[in-house]
Amino acid sequence: MKQDWPLDFFFPLNEGELKHDCIYFTRLRRINDIPVLYEETYLSNINLPGFISRELENLSLFKILRESYNIEVKEGEQKIWAILGDKNISELLNIKKSHPILHMKRKLKTNIQDLNIYSSLYCNTEEHFLQDYF
Repeated sequence: MKQDWPLDFFFPLNEGELKHDCIYFTRLRRINDIPVLYEETYLSNINLPGFISRELENLSLFKILRESYNIEVKEGEQKIWAILGDKNISELLNIKKSHPILHMKRKLKTNIQDLNIYSSLYCNTEEHFLQDYF
């Protein structure tokens, strides 16, 4: 969905980003029907016609951006730490609130000026590890 950038956003936004609204969506990823990762994604809404009507389930965001919009991820920054889950995240990941959760916040820069991808991810790494290529 399209929306304004949150006022208390987890990365500093530049003036170019703030001139546009953002596209926001969430995904819950599962392995063998077990929820392992909850992701909130914010994408600068710059020249992305039809994006919000796209189906993203079981598809690669990076592949869609590359093949449909000629957008490439160039570099990124991420912050990672372990937290104790809050009620909502623990319920989404089907774990006890006292169980630690890996929390990652990332900013991915693309080949389009001011079009960045931001994610806040919560991961249950009790049985699975994280691996990503970008």
